[in-house]
Amino acid sequence: MSNFVFTHVSGYSFRRRALGFLQRDGSTELDAKAHFEELVEKDANLVRSRFGHWLEGKIFDKYFHGWSDEQYRQCFVFKWEKRHKPQRLYGFLCHPNPSTDKGFLLCVLAYFATKDDATDYTILDRLNKLRQDFSVISAISAECAEFMVGKSKWNH
Repeated sequence: MSNFVFTHVSGYSFRRRALGFLQRDGSTELDAKAHFEELVEKDANLVRSRFGHWLEGKIFDKYFHGWSDEQYRQCFVFKWEKRHKPQRLYGFLCHPNPSTDKGFLLCVLAYFATKDDATDYTILDRLNKLRQDFSVISAISAECAEFMVGKSKWNH
């Protein structure tokens, strides 16, 4: 069985929010980090600026957003265009410090996709499964130890 690995996005100080990538050893399915690292400098700077806006608590639906539908409320996306083709980094939100800082918010980026017209709800469904997977919770807990407190592998 392959392991999940969570790493913070480098180059930021995290005060009230944080960003990171989820990967799985031996698998290319969780491709957000790989695509982000392959961006040319201009595109990488654009995406990093969107990360910065979100980390500062700003609201820009054109750059990033979640969903209001209860089923997908924890899903999140960062958006930009390349040659008029919508590009997306999809992830999920969680509170990794539930005891000491309930308001601290972490966005765990997992998937890259190009978007046609409609939202691909299969990606959002996969994100919902990931965020409840005990192995994913364990991987995030390696960086945010408090996240594991009170979670049992038997509940998922």
